[in-house]
Amino acid sequence: GTELVAFRTGNRVTLDYLNAYAIKPENRVDVNKPFHPSRMTREQAKEAYPEWYQRVVVEGNKRKKKWDIAGKVHGDDPYALYHWWLRQIGSIEGGHRYFYLMCLAIYAYKCDVPKQQLRQDMRTAFEDLQMVKHENALTEEDIRSALEAYDKEYYNFTIADIEKLTNVRVERNKRNGRTQEQHMEVMRAIQTVTNPN
Repeated sequence: GTELVAFRTGNRVTLDYLNAYAIKPENRVDVNKPFHPSRMTREQAKEAYPEWYQRVVVEGNKRKKKWDIAGKVHGDDPYALYHWWLRQIGSIEGGHRYFYLMCLAIYAYKCDVPKQQLRQDMRTAFEDLQMVKHENALTEEDIRSALEAYDKEYYNFTIADIEKLTNVRVERNKRNGRTQEQHMEVMRAIQTVTNPN
């Protein structure tokens, strides 16, 4: 396990108090925003989402399910997403070097990359990132700290969070609500019409 040390530094604070320190309005918590409970009864949820119902309601496991990223890869590289992130190193700026390493660990966990491979790749990335100009030097401790993100607590880290931390734009797949299979059928039909040869 990981040992944590906590210190009491003051009294409890309210969300309104914290909001006073948020410079940008989008970083403030809307304390008046109502909570929206599910519009579906538990019985309807059991019928519509049996796998979720079994995992969350019956077994009490409220943690989000890990995505099968390797199963969605086109081609023969089960680590394609991880390898894509490795290639993003050239767009990392000074204040985002540590977060690039942290997200590398997150992508490694998401893609089931062995931890030993991650360590090797992180060492190579560390050498490259040291060339990026910044007033704070990247240290060995940064590698150790970033490796802590190779953990199930981070596997549902969102694309939006990764973009904020690393300042790397991640293109979304746009399928207009269609499944991948449906989307590919539509694209093939368009291709047949526009390029019949």
